[in-house]
Amino acid sequence: MEPRSYLYQIVLVLAVVTVAVPAWAGVGSVEILIIKDGSTEDDVATILAGAGMSTTITVYDYQWDGTNPAPDGFDAVVLLDGYSGWAEGMPASGQNALSDYVSSGGGLLITEWVAFEYNGGRYSSMGELIIIRRSGGATSTATYRVVREHEVTAGLPTEFTVPSHGSNVGSAVGAATVLITSPQMGDVVAIREYGDGGIVQFAMAGNYMDKNPWNLEMQQLLVNAVEWLAGPGRALKVEPLTGFASSGEEGGPFLPACITYTLTNTSVDALEWTATATEPWVDAAPGSGTLAGGASTTVDVCITANANVLPAGIYTDTVSFCDVTDGTTQTRAVRLKVGIKNVLAYTQYTDKSREYPNTLSAIDSVSTDYILDELNDYTQLGAMLPGHDVLLIPEQERASSSQLNSVGPRLGSYP
Repeated sequence: MEPRSYLYQIVLVLAVVTVAVPAWAGVGSVEILIIKDGSTEDDVATILAGAGMSTTITVYDYQWDGTNPAPDGFDAVVLLDGYSGWAEGMPASGQNALSDYVSSGGGLLITEWVAFEYNGGRYSSMGELIIIRRSGGATSTATYRVVREHEVTAGLPTEFTVPSHGSNVGSAVGAATVLITSPQMGDVVAIREYGDGGIVQFAMAGNYMDKNPWNLEMQQLLVNAVEWLAGPGRALKVEPLTGFASSGEEGGPFLPACITYTLTNTSVDALEWTATATEPWVDAAPGSGTLAGGASTTVDVCITANANVLPAGIYTDTVSFCDVTDGTTQTRAVRLKVGIKNVLAYTQYTDKSREYPNTLSAIDSVSTDYILDELNDYTQLGAMLPGHDVLLIPEQERASSSQLNSVGPRLGSYP
């Protein structure tokens, strides 16, 4: 049955799946190149050093030509552009060097104001790497909401506040996957696989106007992002670049039941590998093997019968793929929802003093097995909807006819 959208009804959104995107979490020394903006680089270097990484701070983006130093030999590059020099772009040779570096297996973290400069005709040589585009800007505190399970978001609350900062306001484009959205700023963290490498883009502009947005959550986000980026070039390649999300009612069945990962040895030498889960309701099989240079094999990660006895709730696990030969580990997050629905409530013109609480009370009288998020701006529906099973539209009694005429077509276009 095709899902349908009506104002003032609960809408069940089908084919919206919360997925986890992989991370490369390696061990050993990680070397990071930081292209400075005149202020943010010191905070970023301190945070990354605290996570055990080695950093090299180089020149401003408008001075970096791809050779001073070259990105080759670094596990990831952090491109800062928030404090000064954000109106001068980067030499085409530097942009081309970054494109080649990422395509060949490097990792790139982009911050603002790169999208701003792209809109101004600069950064055109690496436009494919700029995965969040700008429609405006803002300087304020912001609410960040995690909408995708991912190693970049590991350890973060589902919602947190970022101190006052400059930010792009815009949306992800192309093959990007959005991880975090903000009702104030739009899409604020996105990722993309590009060639053999990866990209993470933050909408925030670092220490713009002497702001310091690096609270504990932003520090964790930075470390996670760089750790994720630092490993795509390792010998053992694990695909697809998604985690595994399954759901069902108590007692099962849980769908999808399995996901198949392909393990490829990209080096010329043989390697030994293992695949392990920690929870009894997840199984990875086979659990180990040897891959000759250039060879591939598959591992099935499945929900087991042990999940049938789990009470309603959200359960998580991590499957670890270890290259025993070089000691590096890559992870894929597993998320199982048992009898739980993710509900997105559109509340922009709702009477929150009476009608809305009454609606929630009526739902609670039937079941409380749901997680509720609120959408206060209908233009952000596309960003907020993924990861939710139900779109709840209570009575919008505070809306005028003209406002409803604007809201209706947008809400009616999903899914």
